[in-house]
Amino acid sequence: MDGHSFGALLLLLTCLSLSAAQCVMGAATWGPCGEKDVPVTVKGVVVTPDPPVRGSAFSFELPATSNRVITGGYVKVFVFFHGVPVHLEEDDLCEKTSCPVQIGDFVFRNAQDLPGVTPPGPYMVKVSAFDENDEPLFCTKIRFMIVKRPRESGFLKAIL
Repeated sequence: MDGHSFGALLLLLTCLSLSAAQCVMGAATWGPCGEKDVPVTVKGVVVTPDPPVRGSAFSFELPATSNRVITGGYVKVFVFFHGVPVHLEEDDLCEKTSCPVQIGDFVFRNAQDLPGVTPPGPYMVKVSAFDENDEPLFCTKIRFMIVKRPRESGFLKAIL
């Protein structure tokens, strides 16, 4: 089996283990982590670009609504590749949105530069936000595929 056939087989097996929506290029999916009675409801996700491209800037926005004023807090962003944790960062909530967050709609934003060595494939990002008293505000999971840059070829393409 040559490298291209093996890669196609690996992609097929990965797609079979994911939902159909996650297997489509450019189709980021999201959902709540399952916490109940949190003050913030995430209403969607916007991934840019979709799909993310390794070696490029990547961002996501979470349009949300809050049922109370939020004056501060922090957010933890966990990154998983094939279900394995590969990155964790903790940031000030007010660096990701305008504080104080008023009752009603707001947008949570996160941006990251993806290194050129980022492996292509399925990723899941878990975003957990907490107020200044460590009370949960929201938790959302975002699933997407990171792809190679279109111009990758030759030696890099052969080893990846």
